[in-house]
Amino acid sequence: MFLTREEIMQLTGYKIPSAQIRWLRSESFKFKVAADGYPRVLKSEVEFQMGHEGAIIKKNTMNNPDEEGLKKWAEKGK
Repeated sequence: MFLTREEIMQLTGYKIPSAQIRWLRSESFKFKVAADGYPRVLKSEVEFQMGHEGAIIKKNTMNNPDEEGLKKWAEKGK
């Protein structure tokens, strides 16, 4: 689910959370900062950013509505 602290350090090249966050922002990674101040990065986000084909297809599918399905739904309401 989430990268470990070690994996985030390997990804960013930084040990300090503020530097990791700065790097993640500069590289356009989506992440959240937890109450402990460390960034939380989903493994799927890394796969997407690094060009893993399955992650790209999944992310694109989630962002694009099913236009044909929406048309059928709208027709039912008429």
